[in-house]
Amino acid sequence: MLGDPRHQEKAKKTVNLLLFLNLALLPLYVMDVKTGLKLSLVLTAMVLCYFHELGKSRRPGGNLMHNVSSFFAPSVEADLYNAYRNVINGGDAANDAIFQLIFR
Repeated sequence: MLGDPRHQEKAKKTVNLLLFLNLALLPLYVMDVKTGLKLSLVLTAMVLCYFHELGKSRRPGGNLMHNVSSFFAPSVEADLYNAYRNVINGGDAANDAIFQLIFR
């Protein structure tokens, strides 16, 4: 569930990556607030989508079980939880890959 320490650690890593992305875009806010905000929202959405797809590829069993169980009894909460798990797993994988490149 959401209180699982492994999920919390992965969520922290994902949030840190999103934080660094938005901090890197900070100079755009200084030049033009509207452009900086638009670009920040678009890039954050793109990164979240990438994390979701990366997380899907890293959790084939979990996604298969979710698809089978949601075929018979679809649930919005289960879909949101599955998407959340995909995003945090993808963010964790991206974070680990970035830090392996930096601290190799």
